[in-house]
Amino acid sequence: DETHQVVRAPFYPIFLAACYELFGPGALLMPRLIQCAVGAILCLLVFLLAQRVFDERAGMIAAVICVFYPFFIFYTGLILTETFFTCALAALVFALVDVRDRRDVQGAAWAGLALGVCVLLRPSMLTFVPFLLPFWIACAGWRRETVKSFVMVAGAVAIVLIPWTWRNYVVTGGKFVPTTLLVGKSLYEANSDYATGGPAMHLVQWPPEIERMSEYDADRYMKAKAVEWIKANPGCFVKLAFVKLGRFWNPFPNFEEYRSTPYLLISLFSFGPVLVFSLWGIWRAAGQWRQVLLLLAPVFYFSLLHSVFVGSIRYRMPVEPFLIVLAGHALSVWLLGAREAPSKAALLSSQDLTLSPASARLRRRLAGVLVVGTLAAMAVSGVKVARQPDWVRRKAEESISRCVNAPARIGQLRVGLLGGTQVKDLSLKVTIPGCLPSDVNIREAYVNHRLSSVFRKSVKADFVELRSLDIEVRLNPETKVDVAEVIKSVARLLSQLGGPNVTVFRGSVRVVEGDRRLAELDRLDLLIAPEEKSAETFSVRASWCDQKLGWCTFSGRLGLRGPTLKASIRRRDTRLTSQLVEHVPSAGQGLMRGLEVHDGSVDLRLDIAYDPWTGKEVKYALAARLGNGSFSHKKFPYPMRELGGMVEITGQRLSVSGVKGRMGRAEFRVLDGSIALSPHMGFQIAVFAEKLELDETLRSALSRDFQVQWDLFKPKGAVDLVLTIMRDD
Repeated sequence: DETHQVVRAPFYPIFLAACYELFGPGALLMPRLIQCAVGAILCLLVFLLAQRVFDERAGMIAAVICVFYPFFIFYTGLILTETFFTCALAALVFALVDVRDRRDVQGAAWAGLALGVCVLLRPSMLTFVPFLLPFWIACAGWRRETVKSFVMVAGAVAIVLIPWTWRNYVVTGGKFVPTTLLVGKSLYEANSDYATGGPAMHLVQWPPEIERMSEYDADRYMKAKAVEWIKANPGCFVKLAFVKLGRFWNPFPNFEEYRSTPYLLISLFSFGPVLVFSLWGIWRAAGQWRQVLLLLAPVFYFSLLHSVFVGSIRYRMPVEPFLIVLAGHALSVWLLGAREAPSKAALLSSQDLTLSPASARLRRRLAGVLVVGTLAAMAVSGVKVARQPDWVRRKAEESISRCVNAPARIGQLRVGLLGGTQVKDLSLKVTIPGCLPSDVNIREAYVNHRLSSVFRKSVKADFVELRSLDIEVRLNPETKVDVAEVIKSVARLLSQLGGPNVTVFRGSVRVVEGDRRLAELDRLDLLIAPEEKSAETFSVRASWCDQKLGWCTFSGRLGLRGPTLKASIRRRDTRLTSQLVEHVPSAGQGLMRGLEVHDGSVDLRLDIAYDPWTGKEVKYALAARLGNGSFSHKKFPYPMRELGGMVEITGQRLSVSGVKGRMGRAEFRVLDGSIALSPHMGFQIAVFAEKLELDETLRSALSRDFQVQWDLFKPKGAVDLVLTIMRDD
């Protein structure tokens, strides 16, 4: 993507690219198997870390917990950075503990290398370097060696990041970017009016101006917008911080698709005991707090980080090995009857990377546990089948065809052993009343469901993510098209394909008649989510870029059995567009279409309550904010200059507020007022003013061209509208 070149940290994409190069494009089996091996290495690191900080018994217990920990097993089967990052972070903490105990400054280079790998996996780790400094001084003491080792760690991180930083310098045109340019959007996702505490990228209506910015400038702009929102809403920011922390430490999955009873029980009886025993382990180790301080540094850091950014149990996974180490210490004390913590001499006696002077039987047990854990991870991690037989594809095509009553053809299908189907190149021929057979192309979709649901008649799943959807509706020139039927058919198609939830990213909708394209929505972002009270009603949010309308946003409610569709469309440009004002009655249409913009801008917002099944307009409102430019009206002889303010049309009434400008040599200012529209383009202005002066030529033009009747009177009390006209002479 030429417009987004610094979005992802490079380590994991390079790993996937190497797997695809060696084993073929889209070969996801080998990355998952490698991640299983990395998970086994994590178990070994947990053992060594617990052994170094506490004792060998605590290390053995922690390793056993780590091997069979459900969250680690689950994430090894996902194409995510979590497994690699968790292992790299555990290696970093072990290296730091080793440097602290050995006081070996050269060993700090290995810690810096591990931290550099962490940054290349998760850019947020760059700020961990200064965050680590007080923890490092507290546990290692204020010595010359302490400062040297920390400087060496920071220097090694800088060396690791040099190639990636130089690459970013080249592609961004000379900008210093040591990590990525996704920070601004991530910060705005977590701190804005759209923030929920969880992932909300699909809900955010991004400012259209970032489309015209460079990637670097857009990132800085979104950072500024997020900081501006935080300053304006400190109370909401604090409230969201607690919500994010709750999501981060939630013992249950946050996403609805993982909140079935089996998932809830597994989560509760895996993370729950680890959390409880880790707190007990902290209490038991209170007398040797310097020993456990490095274990707690990542826990504090990620808790603080994700109280600002999005909170999720996925981001908690990297700190869980340290909780398991503390839990292993607590269980060692409880189960084995240890009454005292190991002495300092015992802690420093095992200063090599071997398994310590343990018995051969203990070593065999550890090796057996690692082998069993690796096999369990390979068996249960959700490894996808690389290729599915043709009959599976045919069954899926038949099911989808029955579901949408249209021929379906699937180019590629991947089904997971634990549920979840990846569909690519799904094409449908849809028949819409009054239209020719139309095309629906789904370039990529992900369906989260059990394997058996592929063979169900409805193919409805817990969650469907249509990652790229193209719809082309072909109109029949010989038939009058019912727009309501088109909307109804497309809505039903999406609901049938997606079940309860449908998300469309980077899609497009085209309406063509013969060789002519009548409408095209490009870069469409769509979210359709079910209402809580009714499964037949959906909340809809969408944004797209139209060739005629420009950038538009849409929000409202949509039902399958005739409820109202409410739309809000925004457009900012230097010209008014007739498509938006078509929904306004005749008087308003004439008024708005007669307006021409010569300089300046117009920000239009059209709110419609519309029943697509009957075609009846229930309610509408058109708001136009005029931005300090030069305007004219075809029925009015005086051009309006320096015009700005808000004009709204609701029903048969036009409201004006904060409008000021010049007409000819006269200046005018309207604080507040309204105009009653009539179908014959005539309207009446009721002016409540203490003083009104009108140029006679202007008064005649208004009366002649607009059939204005002036009712001038001064009420007792407040002034509702002030209209002042001043001659230059």
